Amino acid sequence: MVPGPEDHDCGWKQRALELEDKLSTVVGQLEALNRQVFGKKSEKMPPMDREVRKKRPPDPAVTQERPAQNAELRATRVVTNDVQHAVPADQRRCPYCESSKLKPVGQGKESFVWDYVPGYFRRQRHVRETLACTCGQYIVTAPGPDHSVESTRYGDGLRAYIVTSKCADSLPLYRLAKQFARLGIPIARSTLTDLFHQVARQLAPLSARLVQLVAASEIVLADETPLKMQHPDKKGYVWTFIADNLIVYRFSPSRSGETPAAVLGDSTGALVVDMYTGYNQVTSTGKRTRSGCLAHARRKLFDALSTAPEAKTGLDFIRDVYLVEHDAKAAGVVRTTEHLRMRQACSNR
Repeated sequence: MVPGPEDHDCGWKQRALELEDKLSTVVGQLEALNRQVFGKKSEKMPPMDREVRKKRPPDPAVTQERPAQNAELRATRVVTNDVQHAVPADQRRCPYCESSKLKPVGQGKESFVWDYVPGYFRRQRHVRETLACTCGQYIVTAPGPDHSVESTRYGDGLRAYIVTSKCADSLPLYRLAKQFARLGIPIARSTLTDLFHQVARQLAPLSARLVQLVAASEIVLADETPLKMQHPDKKGYVWTFIADNLIVYRFSPSRSGETPAAVLGDSTGALVVDMYTGYNQVTSTGKRTRSGCLAHARRKLFDALSTAPEAKTGLDFIRDVYLVEHDAKAAGVVRTTEHLRMRQACSNR
């Protein structure tokens, strides 16, 4: 039999096969990106909490308790001002008997209006008493108020508000400067930046302690997110480390494994991450065991549904794992022997 063109073996054939594999990978990535950006909602992967709610709908009793809790919270945190509304003078006479001796009925009818008063500044004027002896040899002045930072005109409440606005509410400092200017107290953005870094220096011991607690935890979850920097074409990364209800954020100008190594060091336990090699410095030492992230595996199975319907079975398995965690949290047995039993029962199905 005469060999065909596909039977020969040369460098160009190997190169063509490599390019074919690469093209297949790129096409798959492009299809996934198009589906994510332009696809219908039915084509996008549903969030895991929605899948859990389908199997574990919320308890109506718990749902009804939430409005009552919110009302109680508002009652304790909001200042209530009473505004009295008197009956107009032309209506204070009975149209039937012409009597003007009307008596109040109960406490009156109540109605509530929620309003918002824009934030305001409070300036404290500290006057220190100064005393002098008649002999002319002694004069004394009362000590000044205590400050967490010496020689500052700004109080702790303002600095706390600046940090909360930027870190918790994602409000840039230049917008905060505009907000203060509208309130009649212009503060330069450079001053706000200095105050922000001032708080960071004060809280450095707490930050260091937080890193120690996370590193000492048996189970740590980690991920890194790119962040644009002011330098052209330059990206930084915000690394996130989670343990129980503790979260550590660490900025790094690179994605190298130096950051997880610096945070976790020689600590032992499990590290729940994706397959990024930057975590190898922590997991290859034998101290931390790499645990695969189910969320990443779920994405691959969802992408495979169009060509492999059996991937639905894998998605159901992952959903059942989340159901176990939901039930354990609802029963208050997280990280107990009962929690372990529930996990094992699910795994043995």
